[in-house]
Amino acid sequence: MAIKPKFDYDSPDFYDAIRELASRGCTDSEIANGMEMLSGEARSSYPNDVWPDFPKLSPETFSRMKNGKYKKWSDEQNAVRSERIGQVLARARDKINIAIRGTLIEMALGKIKTTSITYHKIRKKCECKGKDNTCPQCGGTGWYDLSDRQIVEEREQTVTPSLQLLTTWLHHHDPEWRRIDLLRHSEDNEDDLQITGIDINVVYSSKKDLELQENNQIQTKKRYGKSIKEQQRD
Repeated sequence: MAIKPKFDYDSPDFYDAIRELASRGCTDSEIANGMEMLSGEARSSYPNDVWPDFPKLSPETFSRMKNGKYKKWSDEQNAVRSERIGQVLARARDKINIAIRGTLIEMALGKIKTTSITYHKIRKKCECKGKDNTCPQCGGTGWYDLSDRQIVEEREQTVTPSLQLLTTWLHHHDPEWRRIDLLRHSEDNEDDLQITGIDINVVYSSKKDLELQENNQIQTKKRYGKSIKEQQRD
């Protein structure tokens, strides 16, 4: 008699939970650890519903499930469920990529607007005129803030277009731009690798080295008729 599994891995709840965690930006390891934490959490799309109790999964177990190598599943179950897990993860992360890409494009084009709100309190002159240091209303300053009244100042500012994001986008999506960009980088690298000359400085400090240098000069003079110093003077 087969042992009844603790959880139905064909249940839509299991794959919906994976999709939920993946859509929050969780990695595979975080999804495995988050399944248990998600148990009993209220679903935002279903206010009167909560997630069921999910089994505790280790990152290694979830990895085997995802790759179709979970020993407690049959070959057929591994094939079907791993493919389903992979599709759920891909679709959830594609939505994140689309949202991020859209935001980056708007930032690159300078279409993002930021709003800052400043609250200014309204001050009123105290009746003591600052002559009473023990005044409970102003503390001797002569002024006190009206807690129920304030001025709200709201400013809207457009983010400056990002040259780096624009060039990155063109590099990945415009073939002609990428060709020119790669050619420019190739030329820059060639210039950096050029060798214009080699300077060799030999320092003789010991008596043996000095004698060796002198002997080399004598041999050179015999061979060419001039010493090295004489050749340098010429």
